[in-house]
Amino acid sequence: MAYEGTSTEPNDINGPVNYVRSELTILFANEPELVAGFDKFWEESKERKKDMSNNPLVQVGEKVKERFKNDPEKLEAYHAPFKDLAKRLIADTPPQNVQVLLEDAFEKTKTVLAGEPDLLEIFEAEFQSQRVNWPVKSTSSQSEKGEAVVGTTEKTS
Repeated sequence: MAYEGTSTEPNDINGPVNYVRSELTILFANEPELVAGFDKFWEESKERKKDMSNNPLVQVGEKVKERFKNDPEKLEAYHAPFKDLAKRLIADTPPQNVQVLLEDAFEKTKTVLAGEPDLLEIFEAEFQSQRVNWPVKSTSSQSEKGEAVVGTTEKTS
């Protein structure tokens, strides 16, 4: 369903955003700073999305999307581990054993890409390079650098 002044194109996110903005403008007519805050949030979100296009894992995802554009089952199988990971992280707040969940998604995705050696090679290399940013299970609620660790389940006595 398209709203007045919005696009019906499936990938046009601005249509719904324009609708929401017009509703906010009406709802908060006496509080323009709220509308300005929404505008700032939306612009920053678009900038973050542009920054993500340079992320190597996003680039791998784009290559996979192009390769499997005529094989929706294979494309869905590629995305399934990441969807499952997101659901599991959301369901378990704060998430426990994040590293185990990431490893699980990694292994399932490798299985999907097993018949595509070029994609598998790129995926493995990029995924492995991201491991340095993964949370590490610790015996305290802080890492060796003194930073909080997501997924820490054990405490020292």
